[in-house]
Amino acid sequence: MNILISNDDGVFAPGILAAKQAVEDLGNVTVVAPDKNNSSVGRRISLFKHLKFESCQLEDGSQAYSVSGSPADAVIVGADYVMDEKPDLVITGINKGVNISCDITSSGTVCAAFEAVSIGIPAIAASLFIDPKTSFKQDENGEWYLDFDFTVAKRVLHDLV
Repeated sequence: MNILISNDDGVFAPGILAAKQAVEDLGNVTVVAPDKNNSSVGRRISLFKHLKFESCQLEDGSQAYSVSGSPADAVIVGADYVMDEKPDLVITGINKGVNISCDITSSGTVCAAFEAVSIGIPAIAASLFIDPKTSFKQDENGEWYLDFDFTVAKRVLHDLV
């Protein structure tokens, strides 16, 4: 199975690495994502500007590609230009935060999956619910931060695929 992974948080976001790790044992995985955060851009595509895509390296040392456009652009570039064959599946995410209700129409994560489906490729948009009651942690300096634990999301995504 050939799997294309993208997102709206940017190619170096921890959720995209988590998605890759969740399914890399199920097929050939290619990561193509925006070069920077593109949250809440919906299905925007770049019509009147040139897109650049470059090879880059994820935190685990694996190859990925960054695209100077939107999440929908990244899916199109990945499926039509980076991969040798059209992917069998597109996964977008894992998004930090939920995409529900009215949010789905503006979510770059969900709309990247919509773009894949519109060009004939099955897709899954994955998001992670963060419970602020249990997800706020304190570091050794006493600073508070949100702890994004992708463990359950990775397991669910793997089982779904």
